[in-house]
Amino acid sequence: MDISGIDPHTSTLHLKLPGSSEKIGLALELQSLTSDACQKVVEENQAAYAEAREKHGEIPKETYEEGGLKLYAATIVGWTWEKDASWGGEQLKFTKANVMKVLSKDFILRQVTEAANEQKRFFAKYAKGS
Repeated sequence: MDISGIDPHTSTLHLKLPGSSEKIGLALELQSLTSDACQKVVEENQAAYAEAREKHGEIPKETYEEGGLKLYAATIVGWTWEKDASWGGEQLKFTKANVMKVLSKDFILRQVTEAANEQKRFFAKYAKGS
């Protein structure tokens, strides 16, 4: 195996009804937390944390939460609406604002967080038997 060619790829996350394995009809395409886009958000967050620490003497909880939300939003690079799934009666276009709107649902944010932190899903095509 040529190790130099091992890089993370995107992975599809089929969102599920909380506490169930039932798909809800929205599939998110995720990129690795190690991607350039996500690393840029990490750097922006670090700058925001340093600024908040300087201004407030500590980093407010809201600043951490906002940084985390921005980071997990950056992992989402696309989506596909399936079946009759909708958000407020419409299948939202993929935009940064709509990503933030969808992530406002705690159960969705939890699934994205869990999937984004599962490194093996972004390298699955390299595993034997794939």
